[in-house]
Amino acid sequence: MTALTPGAARSADGTRGGWFRPPQSLASLAWVTWRQHRAAIIGLAVLYGGLAVIMVWAALQGHANYTALIRDRCIGSTQLVRCGPLLGDFPWLMNTTYPIAVAMALHIVPLLTGMFLGAPVLAREFEQGTVRFAWTQGTSRTRWAVVQLTLLAIPVTAAAAALGALAAWSVRPFGPMWGVSLWRSGQFDATAVTLAGWTLFAFSLGTTVGVALRRTVPAMAVTAASLAGLLGVTYWKLNDLLLGSRPRIGRDPAIALQAGFPVSDSGPVRILDAMLNEGAGPMNPGPAGSLLLRGWYTGPDGHRLIGASADRLLSASQHTTSAGQWSSWLTRHHYAFWVSYQPPGRYWIFQSIEGGALLVLTLLLGAATIWLVRHRRA
Repeated sequence: MTALTPGAARSADGTRGGWFRPPQSLASLAWVTWRQHRAAIIGLAVLYGGLAVIMVWAALQGHANYTALIRDRCIGSTQLVRCGPLLGDFPWLMNTTYPIAVAMALHIVPLLTGMFLGAPVLAREFEQGTVRFAWTQGTSRTRWAVVQLTLLAIPVTAAAAALGALAAWSVRPFGPMWGVSLWRSGQFDATAVTLAGWTLFAFSLGTTVGVALRRTVPAMAVTAASLAGLLGVTYWKLNDLLLGSRPRIGRDPAIALQAGFPVSDSGPVRILDAMLNEGAGPMNPGPAGSLLLRGWYTGPDGHRLIGASADRLLSASQHTTSAGQWSSWLTRHHYAFWVSYQPPGRYWIFQSIEGGALLVLTLLLGAATIWLVRHRRA
């Protein structure tokens, strides 16, 4: 039950204090909010803390192991006698399982926050009818809702931001080793900016749904389904639209190498057929930190090569032994290799765009929640 102590109904001079209540009024409301939602708060704290402990443990081992691999020149080495023990000490550092698992786990954070904390926070009040008593204790509907939501939203958002920052540090050794990038592998939505934005948005969505439905269990179900759908659409569609906007285009094959096309002993690694046709999917960026969106060859006439024409050109790469020879061969025969990519300097610009969009949506949901609280009967 959200209720203030009788002494908090009026200010020190005997008049109603509005938003400028004495400190004990806020303290009383904070205490009641904690008493009401302590189970969800403790549960989320255990979840956040457990994830943090795992990531700190993995990060300490990963960074130490990676430093040892660099020191002994074991990155990419085939000398198993010398490097095998180091690789065996931390085997999951040698694949991308851990970064993907971290991203998947962090995507659950906003889902659970919206479902178990955001949805019940006001829905339970309406469902149990305790709002009628709360609104007679000298506090307005608006202040009652705003203070409750603020007291819960600030700590969960800060905790999500800390988890996002910790995740980025934890997966850092995987970048130079396996090309794992913060652009992809689910990492883009799990940084200090985007994870905090998604968590705050999820909490606000839950509160809005809760006030609209005024039933706890249905509100939790609708919130969970809505967030799962939004996260899925963002991961599979919206991020590609965002990251594919206004890319840079380069002609030199060296740009392709910097952006993520590796080189083998037989020349450039063959580009997937999908990369040579319309609708090509993204690839992981290379150590330079760029995001490679698309790559294609053009012939002497300037037209893109696809199908059999591309296959014939790629077969010529088998006769080269280095990237320099391949580049010279392309130049002599008037072929060119083009790539579209996002430079590393744009990463935090795109992060800010997604975080800002989530903040705007959160404010709109907050306004909708307050409007519903003010205009709906208890």
